[in-house]
Amino acid sequence: MTGNPHKCRLNALPSWIWIVAALSICLFFVYLWTPLLGDDLAYKGVFSGATRRFGFERFPGWCREHWLFVNGRSIDKLMPVATNLPKGLLAGISAVMYGAMLTLAVRASKAVRGIMPWLLLTAMALALPWWDGCYLFAVQINYIWASVFVLAAYIIITEAPHRIHPVAAVAALGLCGFAGMSHEGASVPLLFGFAVYFALQHKKLNTVQAVMLATFAIGVILNMLSPGIRQRVGAIREPDDTPLWLLLKSEPLVLVLWTAIITGLFIPRVRRRITALSANPLSVLVYATLPGAPVILASGIVGRTGWFVTLYALVAVAGYGTMLLPRVGDVVSTVCAAAVGVLLTSQAIAEAVVQHRLYKEYQDYETQFVRSHDGIIRGSFTPDDALPWWMLNRLRGVPDSDDLYLLETLSGYYRNDSIAPVVIGPETRFRTVPPTEAVKTRFGWHTVYITADSVYTPCKSGFVASRRIIDSGDR
Repeated sequence: MTGNPHKCRLNALPSWIWIVAALSICLFFVYLWTPLLGDDLAYKGVFSGATRRFGFERFPGWCREHWLFVNGRSIDKLMPVATNLPKGLLAGISAVMYGAMLTLAVRASKAVRGIMPWLLLTAMALALPWWDGCYLFAVQINYIWASVFVLAAYIIITEAPHRIHPVAAVAALGLCGFAGMSHEGASVPLLFGFAVYFALQHKKLNTVQAVMLATFAIGVILNMLSPGIRQRVGAIREPDDTPLWLLLKSEPLVLVLWTAIITGLFIPRVRRRITALSANPLSVLVYATLPGAPVILASGIVGRTGWFVTLYALVAVAGYGTMLLPRVGDVVSTVCAAAVGVLLTSQAIAEAVVQHRLYKEYQDYETQFVRSHDGIIRGSFTPDDALPWWMLNRLRGVPDSDDLYLLETLSGYYRNDSIAPVVIGPETRFRTVPPTEAVKTRFGWHTVYITADSVYTPCKSGFVASRRIIDSGDR
């Protein structure tokens, strides 16, 4: 008598798949209750809102203009469509992409058994710069979704067989081309990693691999040929921090990785081991971390600019760790897996619960703002610094009074009268004029006056004074 084939297939799944599924379910609710803010509303406003700029029939023309004047990222071309989807559908797709990123990272590392996939999942959940707004849709589409495409392209290019079914070949070509064009912060370093790897190892690609890599490279070139992205690279902006702190905050794990490699090269026994390991395709990901520092320093942006190179470093270290470290016993592995599963799932459930509360506050805030003739909103809303530390600064609710871009895009989507939201709460103070030391700060048409601890927003014949919240958005 044969057993249940479905049960056999479920038993064959590695245990870490279940934690990926659990985290994805939790993230579905986090995304469902995360408000659209900033770029989310700017992109949504292409096809909807008080002052929509295009109809859906103009989507190809919008893509052309975006490539010419903003950037060449293929992933950004999805934004107007994605942000106009029903919220539940967008949250569902986002949760699936989150799970796909985790799964492909483990798959790319080949650390699919034992304790290592659990360590990799933990590192990804805690060490990637999630704190830099990465639960907002524009950010997670640019980084989580792009990570899925580049990891899939890496797997295809390094593992493609000599022959492939025509349908699979077309799908793989499309994916590699899209991945190459997805995000320059992901694809340019990965292409650099491939170039260095094949130059040093003198390995030959089979025909399928060569075609896939060439397609990926074409995608990179199409992205970088965008006049918009060249203008952004050439634009002068004040860095968020000093060069050293930019690197320490954005790619600390990459710095640790290369410190270990360089130190090891001075020890003969370790140098021989490093040389042997460099023949493994995982070295592509190690070399891909090298362009991270120039990209971070050139952009001057702290945080998510180090997302992709940190991801590459984590995947490579997990893969090499599987090769080098002794196998952990089943009992220890089970205990560690259970501990990691409980830790990550509990934290994700807590995020969903807190995000639900923030979303209810935001709905009240948004409703009052849309109905108000003067933009005044009355109530008490949770500030970012009042959230528990174990939320890791990932969640977003009502914008702070100095989040000028978020406030302007919110007003621009829901209104056409250039009136910004002004919150009047129990602790609100009023002044006829801002203090002399206040710095006038402007984004578009919205102006506030900022001191070290307060924000003064124009309101009728005076100013509303609110406490300044120092968070990652303020750098």
